[in-house]
Amino acid sequence: MATRLDLADILTFSQSYGERRPPQFVVAATLAGELGQIIHVAKRLSLSSKNARVITVRAGEWGRGFSGITQFIDEYARRTIMCAERINQASSELSRRSIRNLFMDQVVHRLARVIEKKREKSESIVGCHRRLKDNCQAMARESDAATRRLGQDIAEIRECTRALSSLVAICRIEASRAGPFQEALGVIASEIELSTERLLRSVNSGQRILEMLSGPLVSTR
Repeated sequence: MATRLDLADILTFSQSYGERRPPQFVVAATLAGELGQIIHVAKRLSLSSKNARVITVRAGEWGRGFSGITQFIDEYARRTIMCAERINQASSELSRRSIRNLFMDQVVHRLARVIEKKREKSESIVGCHRRLKDNCQAMARESDAATRRLGQDIAEIRECTRALSSLVAICRIEASRAGPFQEALGVIASEIELSTERLLRSVNSGQRILEMLSGPLVSTR
């Protein structure tokens, strides 16, 4: 699994561009790489809940309390996977669109310079410049909308992660009541806790990276 970016890494990345905002396609690709691993963590979490379900079936009455929790864990894990898959797809598309925007911006800038230098304005060049400029603005609006959707998906993953965090303590309590199955369910509870912590770190990093698309990153230290 890829190494997660911590706040210092993200700040270093942002500050490496000085006063300029990092290019959208670079930020989008970084975001996809950082949050892509959420899919793997969430799948591991879902597997842990399925393993717990198998144990609770064997445990019978001893595992009844833990059994009720596994359904919620699996549901939140599946929601997280769906959001992460949407983020991965949207980030890749945003990166590709950003590269097209960059190219079109350069063409618009060059056409504007040609128009400025020519004493006699060419209607065809002026018209082409106007259309390209309108296209750039439309694509910029699409990119802004895509960025907002990414933010909504990250917020949903954060919500799922918080819910999972609240279930960890219940898992611990129910595992301690499982009699001869206490150790096995305790191991599952630890796996769920570890996966939840990893999800939270990744989603926090993803949120900070996403902020680069709309403004400068400010250190909270």
